[in-house]
Amino acid sequence: MKILVCVKQVPDMESKFKLDKDSKWFSEEDLAFRMNEYDEYAVEQAVQLKEQTGDTEVVVVSLGPERAKEAIKKALAMGCDRAVHIKDDDYYKKDSYSVAKNIYEYVKDENFDIVFTGLQSQDRGSAQVGVILAEFLDYPCITTIIEFE
Repeated sequence: MKILVCVKQVPDMESKFKLDKDSKWFSEEDLAFRMNEYDEYAVEQAVQLKEQTGDTEVVVVSLGPERAKEAIKKALAMGCDRAVHIKDDDYYKKDSYSVAKNIYEYVKDENFDIVFTGLQSQDRGSAQVGVILAEFLDYPCITTIIEFE
C-alpha cells in the first residue's frame, strides 16, 4: 500500500501576530512555527495504518518555504518513509485550489492508494485542500473522520 499525507507548517497559535508591511498577511519575523495540529493527526493515522498492514510506504508532502522542512522532519520522525517538499516562498498568496493543484502536479504519477490530510489548517481554516486534491486525483473523499480502523 502507498499512503500520501499532506502537512503544512503553521505559526504557533500562542505567538504574537502583527500585520506585515503591506497589511496583507502577518509578519513572520517573531513567530514560532510548528506542524499544523490537524496534520499531526493525519500523520499518526497513516503511520498506524502502515503498522497494521505492513508492506506500506507513507510519503509526506508539504508546500511552503524552506522552513517547512521542519514540519517534514517531524513527520519523518513520526514514521513517514520519505518526503516531498514543494518549495514555495509565496505559499501564503495561494488559495486552496492553487495549493491542491501544486500538490497534485507533484503526486499525480505516484499511484497512491489513500491520501490523508488534516481537517483544516490552523492559519486559514478553509478545509478545502484535501477535498480539491481528491477531486484532481479522482479519488473518493471522506471528511471530518474521528476514527479510522
